[in-house]
Parts: sequence; C-alpha cells; structure tokens
Amino acid sequence: MTAQGKKTTTGLVRGDRVLITDDPAKASTRTRGDWHPSRVKTGATGATVLEKQAVPGRRTRYNVVTDAGTVLDLSGGQTFLLAQPALSPQPTSGATDTAIVLPHTGLRAPHDHLSARHLRQRDIGDSGAGYDAVLYLNEQAAGQILKPRGTDPWFAPISGSPFGEADLATFVMQCRDEDGATVTAETVLNALIDEQEAADAVRQVLARGWTPIRLLTPIQPVGQRHGHVKGLPFGAGARADRTWWGAIVRALHYKRPLNDGEIYQIWTGQAWEALPPIGDVTRVEQDGGAR
Repeated sequence: MTAQGKKTTTGLVRGDRVLITDDPAKASTRTRGDWHPSRVKTGATGATVLEKQAVPGRRTRYNVVTDAGTVLDLSGGQTFLLAQPALSPQPTSGATDTAIVLPHTGLRAPHDHLSARHLRQRDIGDSGAGYDAVLYLNEQAAGQILKPRGTDPWFAPISGSPFGEADLATFVMQCRDEDGATVTAETVLNALIDEQEAADAVRQVLARGWTPIRLLTPIQPVGQRHGHVKGLPFGAGARADRTWWGAIVRALHYKRPLNDGEIYQIWTGQAWEALPPIGDVTRVEQDGGAR
C-alpha cells in the first residue's frame, strides 16, 4: 500500500483513508504512542476515518476503523499519510438469487455480506437506549448505524463507501422477516446488530465450555402479533446433544418456569432448536422413556 500525500488530523474528513503503523521503530516519542503516521512508509495498516470529535480542553479526536476491524481514537496535531482507496468486494450477481436465513434473528436476506460491529451502547434512562455501530460490507467499513435516544436507527455511509443508502434500500427490499413479510430499513439495521450481539454471546458461552440457551418471549399481547423477543444467549452446564435435553429442561424449569407462550431454545452449532416443555419431559419419564 502506497501513500498519496500528507494531511494533518485537523484537515481530515469522514471517509478519508489513512495509514498507521504499530512498528515500535516508528513510534512517536512525543506522544509516546505505538504508532506514528508521519513516519509510515511500508507495511502499514489502512484505516478509514469515521467521525471527528471536538474534545473540550484537548485537541481534535478522530475515530477510525482499520481494515482489520479495529476501532482507534487518534488525536489531532499529527500528520497522516493518505492511503489509496480500499478494494470494494461486492456480492456476486447470483448472491441474491437464493435468500439466506440469519441464524440468530431469522431475518431472510439476499446475502450475508453485511454485518454490524463495534456496538457502543449507552444507557440513557426512560428515553430508551441509544447506540452506534459500524456497518461492514464483507471486511470493509461502509459507514455507521446511528440511533440517538428516542429515534429509529439510520445508516450514515462514509465518503467513498462501496455500500451507500441506495444499496441498503435495495438490500432491504429483498429481506423478509420470519413470517415472510416485508421489513423496513430500521428492522434490518436492528436485526444486523442483534445478530452480531447474539453471535458474540454464543462465542463467549462456548469459550467457557457451556451450551448456549436462550429464552423467547412472545410479543405482547399474545395472539395479536407474530414473533418473539429473543433474549441474549446464556450458558447451561451440559452438552447440546439430545440425551441431555431432559436434564436441561428440568434445570431451567427449576430456575425459572416458563410463562404462557415462552420457549427455551438450545444452540446445536448451526441453528437454534426449541427445547421440549417441562410437561413433555415429565410425561416421557413417567412412561418409562429416556431421561
């Protein structure tokens, strides 16, 4: 990757491509950092400027996301080498021919090239949660998903993004919910974030040697709308194979009996499957079946 010239951070704008390095030989003794943009020549990491923040009593701060997916805060007053535009791999023409189902949300989408990462959520009281995240097309940052308190989320593409608002609109038009109904852009953006949160939670549970379980609660009032609110996965200290399902159901029932319409699901490695209700488990045991 070669540089295209220099620009100080005070002159950077959203969408600018910059080079940074973590080579200690190029580290700045002035800022005592692990990188020094003005000394970068080769072997550097490309990054995209996401936003500019004016920090009271400090220099301007920039949030950038590297091509490897790491989000960094860069202080103003330094000089950056500008990078060449990143490659923009697009889904193949046949990618939208067959819908895929996102495993944790059930959203039916034309492809799985989009993902929401680096979620930053804020607790803002009675007005609801506000957050922002980075939307990726494959491994390239395309822009931000923004949701201040009391609003629906929206997509803000970065300058030069390979995936813009028109691309999102096309993607949304081809998406369907679990019942096959059309969805809004807000629903899709929330689903992408829910998908990433659930995937992260599953990985954390598996890393502890546990089996992921989640609770599905029907959208209220029961019977007036389809679908469930899907809770974040938590861990059960048992294997995922069916011989353990009865024991898992009994333990879950002892800890928290299900309310009307609720379902426990277990992660089998590729998909979520519904665990049997406690009544079915005890009926099998009373009939002398497998425990």
